[in-house]
Formats: sequence, C-alpha cells, structure tokens
Amino acid sequence: MIPYLAPDWAAEGADFNRKFLQKDVAVYEDGSWRFGYLKADPLVDFEWSTFYAPTITEADSPFAIGEAAPPIGGATAAQWAMATKTERDGIVPLAVDFLRYVTAPQNAGRMIAETGTFLPNIKGVDVNPDLREPLRAITEGLGEAGMVTYPDKIGTEQREKIDAIWTDFKLDVVSQEQAAEQINELLLEYADEAIEKNGWDCG
Repeated sequence: MIPYLAPDWAAEGADFNRKFLQKDVAVYEDGSWRFGYLKADPLVDFEWSTFYAPTITEADSPFAIGEAAPPIGGATAAQWAMATKTERDGIVPLAVDFLRYVTAPQNAGRMIAETGTFLPNIKGVDVNPDLREPLRAITEGLGEAGMVTYPDKIGTEQREKIDAIWTDFKLDVVSQEQAAEQINELLLEYADEAIEKNGWDCG
C-alpha cells in the first residue's frame, strides 16, 4: 500500500481531503457524507466519481475470502439526544415531541435528501438519487459490518499513541503481532481510566 500513498502520508496533520480537492492525489477514501459536499462545492473543477472498495481475493492475501467487504455501519449522521438540562427545565415532553417530529420519515427524509450527504437509517426514508445504488447494495447484498471502536471514542493520549503504532506497522517498524499487543494495552489502559473516572461497576 505504501508506494501508492501521498509522500507525506505519515506526517502529522496531513489533510487528504484538501489534497484531493487540489488534485494532489487521485483517490480519496471517505464515506457517503463526502458525496454531497463535493457536489455542492463550486471550486471543484474536475470530473470525479465514486467506487466501492475492491474485493480482495485469495490471490491477493491468504486472509481473504473472496467476498466484498461489508461497509461499517452505525450512526454517523445527525445524532439527537436530550441534555440533562431538559429534565431540569421540565421540558422532556416537548423535547420528545420535537425528536419524534424530526425523525418521522416524511420529515427526516426531506432533511436527508436536501443535504445529500448521508445514507438514511430510518425505515421509509427515501435516499438521495446519487446514493441510491450504494444503499441498495448494502441492504440487498453486502450487509453491514459490526461497529468498530473508532479512535475518536477513546482518550487523546491513547489515540495519538495508537496512530503512531499504526504508522510503525505500515512502515514495517513493528510486526502485526507487536502492533496488536501494543494497541490492546493502550485500549485496556483507557478502559481502566474511564472506569475509574466514571465510577462504573463492571463486575
């Protein structure tokens, strides 16, 4: 993979979205949200399109099963929640009514379609025409992978160390086994800190 990446791929703060927009890289891996942004950007002066991740075959890797990788699912679009202030101010029924309104298919569909940036995960909501085929492929064939622990869900200190380990692994500085062991230690370290900080009973 390394020979095909931008020369500064391992540099801190490398902005691959900017590189793509400036035509410094030919391919940019991202999610469905990028589609709407690119279509709406008046400064995009080149032709572009999307394609799904190529299927890795047994000839490519001994770990491959010859099937297309399922996309990673989960709530990646607008996420609604009620703050504790809602209860303190005695407006829980009003907040619930509002959430019911914005998540009803006929209302949510309008917002999702207008922004054109995400695949809907509400039953009965139509999808932006540009994203209709990917949604069909997911729901009718590929399915969705289980959620993974994204780096932004853990502490900053551990996240930065894990990023460095991934870079070392890609550069063959550490083996796959060493990288897995080091990352596991950092995840457990963060878990212990979170348990203590929040007073969780995990027994």
